[in-house]
Amino acid sequence: MKNARVTLEVNGRDIPLNPFVGDFIRQVTLGMISALKGVKSPRRIKLEIEAEKPPAEKKGKTRSS
Repeated sequence: MKNARVTLEVNGRDIPLNPFVGDFIRQVTLGMISALKGVKSPRRIKLEIEAEKPPAEKKGKTRSS
């Protein structure tokens, strides 16, 4: 699985990853997911994270307010 492809998209924009970072993300993610009960030989993983909006965006205020 050394040649596995890792892609990253943030806010609809593709983020290029160098080989080291791509391999790092792959190894860490596979390690965590493989440890989950009921997961055997993951071949394709889709992980989506919706980050909480910063307080300034939540209330329509700027940081200086």
